[in-house]
Amino acid sequence: GKTIADVLGVYTTLTGKPALPPAYTFGLWLTTSFTTNYDEETVSFFIDEMARRDIPLEVFHFDCFWMKEFNWCDFTWDKRMFPDPK
Repeated sequence: GKTIADVLGVYTTLTGKPALPPAYTFGLWLTTSFTTNYDEETVSFFIDEMARRDIPLEVFHFDCFWMKEFNWCDFTWDKRMFPDPK
């Protein structure tokens, strides 16, 4: 191709066009990554406040601190911090 667009067009014709991500991925994501000190009450407050303010929240991302401290590979809720995860 003569242009980068031409080259890209030929390349993606050969290898396949990328899929459009699901619609929810373009929405608002909220995370706990900005803090290491949170519990079930804090997370519920974050989510409830978004709903109360009519702010659409598509994804809530928990960082590793929902698991037992220094045991971040067994994917078990820390019952001290999240006694009733839902």
